[in-house]
Amino acid sequence: ELIYTYIHNYKGLNKLSLPTSSKFTFSHKGNVLTIAKKDLSRDYYSNIPVINLGKNGVGKSSILDFISSFIYDFEGSGYSIWNENDKLIIITSNCKPPVILSKMQTELIDNNEHFF
Repeated sequence: ELIYTYIHNYKGLNKLSLPTSSKFTFSHKGNVLTIAKKDLSRDYYSNIPVINLGKNGVGKSSILDFISSFIYDFEGSGYSIWNENDKLIIITSNCKPPVILSKMQTELIDNNEHFF
């Protein structure tokens, strides 16, 4: 599950933090990203991850292009974080990964193509 994307620079999108899961809370300050699981016992969406991305023209297609481009090298820079069996998987492109503060185990992927 893709839970967070940070676009440093891609197709006019700059320094964009994009949480994509309602199961976690995120706090991004400088190069430090804090990630915590939410208590979903009273979750309105019945444990289904939901996020509202926005109106037309705000860059949704560029964001999806950015995420899909992680498989191969490209001109943008940023990272994405995935939740796989309660482990945070960090995938970067043309940038250093953030410092992750979380109770969850983390793994930095060196070969994006192999991961996907």
